[in-house]
Amino acid sequence: MMDDAADPADEVIASAREAFKRGDNIFEYTVSAILESAYTGARYGRPFKAVQNMSLQNQICNQGWELVNGSVSKWDPSNSAYMVRFYLFRRCEANFEA
Repeated sequence: MMDDAADPADEVIASAREAFKRGDNIFEYTVSAILESAYTGARYGRPFKAVQNMSLQNQICNQGWELVNGSVSKWDPSNSAYMVRFYLFRRCEANFEA
């Protein structure tokens, strides 16, 4: 059970470490967000730019993984914009920091 004060990123990093130690060859990380204001702006022709801090992905790589692909899926269920980012990593012994 996760402590309310715990950082969700710590859980993702721990999962990446465990997957590496288990000998897994693939690790996937998925994150979703509500982007109602960004979606509304884009719908009316105003540009929007989503900037993401990549420190979590870098920390996953430091657990023995290499980022292979990242993709974004957007949709509008019940008039609220959502965005899901998918990151696929492959095992990379050279990136493992003990």
